[in-house]
Amino acid sequence: MNGFYQTVAEWARIGYVPAMFEHAFMTRGLLAALMVGPLLGGLGVVVVTKKLSFFTQTIGNAALTGVALGLLIGEPMDRTYGGLYAFCLTVAWLMTFLRHRTRFASDTVIGVVLAQTLGLRDRHACARHQAVQHPSNRSRLIRELDHHLRPRPSHSRGDRFFGYRLGRVDF
Repeated sequence: MNGFYQTVAEWARIGYVPAMFEHAFMTRGLLAALMVGPLLGGLGVVVVTKKLSFFTQTIGNAALTGVALGLLIGEPMDRTYGGLYAFCLTVAWLMTFLRHRTRFASDTVIGVVLAQTLGLRDRHACARHQAVQHPSNRSRLIRELDHHLRPRPSHSRGDRFFGYRLGRVDF
């Protein structure tokens, strides 16, 4: 493989290919893109066909929410992996559960979970900011978050989602 890298570097010096290919890591990057590109193109067709286009967006936002939850429960700033992985797996399980237990389309379920994940992250970001400013407020903030996240029975049909009302979050 080193011979291939040296050949491409020589071509770059001569001017057959752009000068950036003098470096072996640029050649490896190009080879990786040429191999992975067609595979991901085919995978994209499967994602769109199965109506899972929001899935990556939701998992990405769940990762940020997991980091916020990890910070809120006291994980160190540089190691919030527990909250990140736990929340991502929980969101993925919730989306799969709801998709199989309801007659809603996959994109609908994923969109609802995405909206809840975004709202939860914003709420926890505000709570973390307040807890950092006033450490004595930490237990009050956790009680307040528990109050907002606990499902409450609903009596109106338009305000129901599987028998529970989705709490409105005020800042």
